[in-house]
Amino acid sequence: VYQEGLRIKNILDEAKQNELIPSVLDALLDFHLNFLRRLNQKRMETEVVNSVAKIIYSE
Repeated sequence: VYQEGLRIKNILDEAKQNELIPSVLDALLDFHLNFLRRLNQKRMETEVVNSVAKIIYSE
């Protein structure tokens, strides 16, 4: 979200953005969003989620 705002408003050029925000953060965001989606799915199946180990392992 932050990176997109920098790009749209032309605050920083792409090289400076890549320097400021490494690509590893994009991978971390993808992991987080997938984990959150899967956790919400699990929560819809059962009211209490006893373990997140299988969800994390599958990522």
